[in-house]
Amino acid sequence: MAMVIGFAGVAIALRPGFQSIHPGMMAAIGAAAAYGLSDVLLRKLSHTDLTLSIVFYGFALQLPFSLPLALNEWVTPSGAEWGWLFLMGCLAFLAQWSLSRSYIVADASLVSTVMFVRLPIISVLGFIFFGEVTDIWTWVGATVILAGTYQAARQAIWKT
Repeated sequence: MAMVIGFAGVAIALRPGFQSIHPGMMAAIGAAAAYGLSDVLLRKLSHTDLTLSIVFYGFALQLPFSLPLALNEWVTPSGAEWGWLFLMGCLAFLAQWSLSRSYIVADASLVSTVMFVRLPIISVLGFIFFGEVTDIWTWVGATVILAGTYQAARQAIWKT
């Protein structure tokens, strides 16, 4: 039930059908589907492989797919951009490691529901770092997402 509430919050924030479909929205939906399939595989691997092995192979196996695309549009980063790219790599590692560990120590339904919290976090960070202002529906959706996450946490506590 909590996952349905979280998904409803995302739907409220995106408002499909009430605005024109932006290509970025379609790309994000594609990314969500790919991440969803990746998470299913990650859940399976988390019961048989070490966390660091999963993270290493996940990144190493992305290289053959991304390298040809990167070379096709290559622009050499500036000095400051190398720093940002390094930070992004460190954060991506931390995120993947944390997600892998979470599937080992928590129920998959709780982990999946908590991932919906990304929307309000991204909205706050976008405002702080880039001055991006989100509309009221994003915050209504974020509130519903947080309610779903709270419900998932309560369900997880009841199971223990």
